[in-house]
This record gives sequence, structure tokens and C-alpha cells, in this order.
Amino acid sequence: MNIHKEVRQSTSDNSLFENITQMWLEILAGLSHDMRTPLSSIKGYATTLLREDVSWDVETQREFLKIIIEETDFLESLISKLLESTTLSWKGEIELNKKPISLPQMIKRILNDAIYQNKQHTFHVLIPEPFPLVNADALLIERVLRNLIENAVKYSMANTLLVIKGEITFDEVIISIADQGIGIDEEHLNMLFEKFFRVNNGTDEQNKGLGLGLPMARQIIISHGGRIWAKSKPNEGAIFYFSLPY
Repeated sequence: MNIHKEVRQSTSDNSLFENITQMWLEILAGLSHDMRTPLSSIKGYATTLLREDVSWDVETQREFLKIIIEETDFLESLISKLLESTTLSWKGEIELNKKPISLPQMIKRILNDAIYQNKQHTFHVLIPEPFPLVNADALLIERVLRNLIENAVKYSMANTLLVIKGEITFDEVIISIADQGIGIDEEHLNMLFEKFFRVNNGTDEQNKGLGLGLPMARQIIISHGGRIWAKSKPNEGAIFYFSLPY
């Protein structure tokens, strides 16, 4: 009888260890995913400042340095948030640090990143004014926006238009990001927000990833009482939406 107890205890311990290991792998993968864009922006602006063939005026230098500092602050906050959330499971609750935020200003700042300025895409932002402030965790919502914009750029062909829209309803705001990629089969739309799921859309090998950005975005939006979903058809691009109450 004692032997059976020990076997059951050993099995339970192994299962707990595997769950903890998996959780850490997911946290580290999520950190790697979300650090890529701001790190590219920091490197881009720093490299631009060091160019010997261009003489930047003081105002431009200050603007570049300001963006580098903002991106560094974002990375610092991101790492801090993830370290505080080491016990976070994909079905668990997220501790939110809510405050009034302006989504149009956040979108504008993200699009000013060097990584997007250097891409061969045109961004068209259509957001009505005035646009309501939303009470949300600024760091986490920025992660959602960065992920959706990054995906739109990643899976669109060069020299195409990407449209970011804002809508206001009686109790929520809706942000959408539309691309002109090759689209997604309808059967895959609901699976996009599952961990590690990636659509084989025939894009370049450099666009490979672990498929963790959208599941994390879903968890963040749901924790805010919002919704996130996608619409697409093959060869017609994709539109990703999320809503937040205000």
C-alpha cells in the first residue's frame, strides 16, 4: 500500500514539475516574442545616429534619443511585468494596473518606431475624434497593439496598405488592423488564439515563430472585459479586432 502511495506521489511530483517547466518555457518564449520589436527599434535609431555620412541636427538627435529611451522603458516594464507574473497560467487571471489611456496616441507612438518606418508598407489610421479614453493597463494593451501590427506587417506583401481603424459604440471602443496578405482559411480563425498554433501561409522562413503572441493578446483583452477576434478569407487579407469597455 505504501508503495502505491509513493508511486502516486512520484507521478504527481513529475506532473507538477512538467507543468512548471512548461510555464517557464511559455513565459520565456513570450518575453522573446515581445522584446523583438522594441530591440529592433532601439538598434535602428542607434545605428542611424552613428551614421558617418549624415549630420543630424540637435533636435533630430534628441528625438531619436527620446524614442530609444521610451523603448528602453517599455522593455524594462515588460520584463518587470513578466517577472511579477511567473505564476501566470494561460487560463489564469492577470493583475492589471489600470489607468486612463489614449489608444490613438499609443498607436501613433508605435507606428513611429524605426522598424515600421523602414518597412515597405503604408499605414492608414482612421480613428474618429474625440476618441474615448479607456481604463486599462497601458503596458499590456501596448503589447496587444504591437503584436497585431507586427503580424499585419509580417504577413503582408511589400508595398501594400495596412489600415488601422477605431470605432465607438455605446459601451466599448473597437480597434481593427487590416492587412492585404494572402488571408486565412475560415476553419483556422478560431484556432489562431490557441497556444503554438501557426497558419502555414507560405510566407518567408524569417516569419517563423512560436505562435504565442495571439494567445497572450486574447488573455490580456479578456482580462480587461473585452473581446478579440479575426475575420479573413483566402486571398483577401485578414482583419483583427479587439474591443475594450469605456
